[in-house]
Amino acid sequence: MKIFSGISVRWKIYFIAIVSIIGFGGYLAFNVWINTQNTALLTSVRDTYFPILEKSTSNGVRLERMSELFNTAVLTGELEYLKSAEATADTMREDFETILALEPTKKKSITDIQENFENYFNAAKAIAEEMATGEADFSTIGARVKNKEAYLELLVTQLETFRAYSHSNFSGNIDNANHNSELMLTSGFVIWVSSILVLTLTVYTIARLILGSIVSVSKSLHHIAQSGDIAQNIPVTSRDEIGRLTQSFNELMDKLRERTNDLMSMMHNMHQGLFTITEHETIHKEYSSYIEQIFSTTEVADQPYSTLLFSKANIGSDQMDQIKTAVSSLLGADEMMFAFNQHLLINEYVIKKEDAPAQIIELDWDPIITDGYISKIMVTVRDVTELRAMQAEAEEQKKELEIVGQIIRLVPAKFTGFISNARSLLDKNKSIIAATNEKNAGVIANLFVNMHTIKGNARTYQFSAITDVVHEAETTYDQLRKDPAQAWDPKRLLEELETVRQAIELYDRVRSEKLAASNANEIPEDSVILSQQDYQTLLKQSGNNDVSAVTRLLRRLDTLTLQEALGDLLGSLPSVAAQLDKPAPKLDLQLRGLLLHKGYNELINNVFTHLLRNAIDHGIESAEERLAQQKPAAGTIHLHADVQAHSNTLLLWDDGRGLNLKRLKEKAIKAGHLNPDAIRSASSIADCLFMSGVSTAEQVTAISGRGVGMDAVKTYLQNAGCDIEIILDESALSTDDFAAFKLKVTLANQLCEIDADKVA
Repeated sequence: MKIFSGISVRWKIYFIAIVSIIGFGGYLAFNVWINTQNTALLTSVRDTYFPILEKSTSNGVRLERMSELFNTAVLTGELEYLKSAEATADTMREDFETILALEPTKKKSITDIQENFENYFNAAKAIAEEMATGEADFSTIGARVKNKEAYLELLVTQLETFRAYSHSNFSGNIDNANHNSELMLTSGFVIWVSSILVLTLTVYTIARLILGSIVSVSKSLHHIAQSGDIAQNIPVTSRDEIGRLTQSFNELMDKLRERTNDLMSMMHNMHQGLFTITEHETIHKEYSSYIEQIFSTTEVADQPYSTLLFSKANIGSDQMDQIKTAVSSLLGADEMMFAFNQHLLINEYVIKKEDAPAQIIELDWDPIITDGYISKIMVTVRDVTELRAMQAEAEEQKKELEIVGQIIRLVPAKFTGFISNARSLLDKNKSIIAATNEKNAGVIANLFVNMHTIKGNARTYQFSAITDVVHEAETTYDQLRKDPAQAWDPKRLLEELETVRQAIELYDRVRSEKLAASNANEIPEDSVILSQQDYQTLLKQSGNNDVSAVTRLLRRLDTLTLQEALGDLLGSLPSVAAQLDKPAPKLDLQLRGLLLHKGYNELINNVFTHLLRNAIDHGIESAEERLAQQKPAAGTIHLHADVQAHSNTLLLWDDGRGLNLKRLKEKAIKAGHLNPDAIRSASSIADCLFMSGVSTAEQVTAISGRGVGMDAVKTYLQNAGCDIEIILDESALSTDDFAAFKLKVTLANQLCEIDADKVA
């Protein structure tokens, strides 16, 4: 202190400057040296290693995309995908050349990658073109595909190796720069502490000398803070350091005003609404101009926020009160209260307009914290109407792609057969509903039968978008049947019927619009295909004047084997079993000698849709239960044909638990089909399985269990002059829990033809 007392203020200030120059000059020199090194490292990262890493990674992604394009071209037959693949390849070639220019030291590795890429591209393109145009040589295609995949695997490996090398260089340089920065920070701290100690002693001595000027400046600053007018400047009353400080502050304020103007410009040009709610629950005068466009008003500033946001909102008064209460309680509250009450603030709502489409508004609420308390609430507003429309369109396209994937698994004739059958059943239900004025158990049973058949056929072909809506309609019928209080509502039933029809028509529309090209050469469903051998036989018999032989041959031309008729249904059984968490059943089919006329294919599929699914759902036990009974985990379903001169029958049975006669009797009594006091034989109880509403299922599943399947089967068969009966084991008693049985389906002669050459 004694040393400073004899030194003028001028030299004291000089001394501060000298100390500052020595301390901070050393730090600056060290900082410049470190930054020079970091600049070199980061320049190499920016100009070399990051572009190499980015392009290597991009080419890896493009390679996957190119592979998908080739595969899509093969699957769809569209050559446009090959053009996209070629464009992708050109981009990859450009990136490879750029990488080579940036990293000439790795020329051999990059050249090898380029060469292998061309090998893969040429091989994949050739295969895709041949497959897409139908010119592929399938005798060599397998080997060529393996070569292509080998090129692809090698190329992926090379790209990954090179990317790892680029990433190593990239990370290494950044790590070195980080190390230099840490060194600079540590050393700078030491220099800073030393300088502060010296400067503190010096500044303390001369503080009183400059206090007067500082107080003057402080008063001016206090006035600016109180008025909030940042357009003011502090008067410069001296030319010393304090004066220069004042001048610098004025320059800072100029910069602040410039930044403020920039911010306001952004607010006026940003394409989303932004405003703050003040403590008075009004909108602050500074807000983004896009707010006016969203709400079509210029009256925003100082208006109640609720009037702007919710005056035309489609929300209830209770929710509106909840929002207002939450905002009122949050303003001025502790900042942690926002997290507790944020769920009360609505994030999305709809504005309905009379002369325009509804407007969807999305909100974000964020607190503005001052000294730990919520002083304002910032609200971000977005009009997401167009975005939601695009999302809905994308979802619709996704749904159509799923439907296309389901349709292309079927031959066209089977798909059109399914659509025709479904439409016919829907028309029947529509006629039934239109002709019925009051609740009727028989009418409901008929509706149920038809709808259950549509669902079974849809599940066979895995048409998920149809099965879901059909299941909903079926549930309504089930409620009508079981709940006496459920009123008959034709309007609702027709609406549900229309929903099902729309789902079916959607499939047909997607097929006609998306798969029109693939159906161009489709053989009409009602056509008869005559082989060369049958044609020659027909000519020969005609020449021999053997009319009966010609007639038999012509009748056989319109037939197909039972295994062909049930092919899709049998193929769907593993999927049905998987839905029930059961192993796929084994099939014992002995159907030789019996041919089915094509016109009855729909009938047989409708019948066996119910029978086979019931066998898996109700007959065959779970794997755990079967193993506990020393049975194989997978059950077996038997279907045998018995061809006689005047009687063609099919026997169906499984190795499951059998028919629960005791439970069947209870269900039949509950449904009003049996007198509880009457003595019934086991066979008469078994026949109750064909009565509407009777099922031995413990619970309703998506597959069956509502007591409609067997009733539907008998109805279908009897309408076609056929029949079905249950053959119980001779030892079965009416009190048995489970009794072995077989289902005997008798087919009318007009349905079948006998193939005498194949009858065992």
